[in-house]
Amino acid sequence: MKNKISYKPIKKVRLYEEVADQIKQTIFKGDLEPGDQLPSERDLAETFNVGRPTIRAWSKRLM
Repeated sequence: MKNKISYKPIKKVRLYEEVADQIKQTIFKGDLEPGDQLPSERDLAETFNVGRPTIRAWSKRLM
């Protein structure tokens, strides 16, 4: 009988959470400061290679 293989569950991460994590990192590194303006929704979508609805979902979480 073979040894039982154990796998770790895969964590499902939503795209807007990935966007949020990356933006948080830019804040923590000091690249984005209070008062700085974020790029437009379209520019963020292109930068992160996601659709605009993903950026909208992220921005809704901010409010």
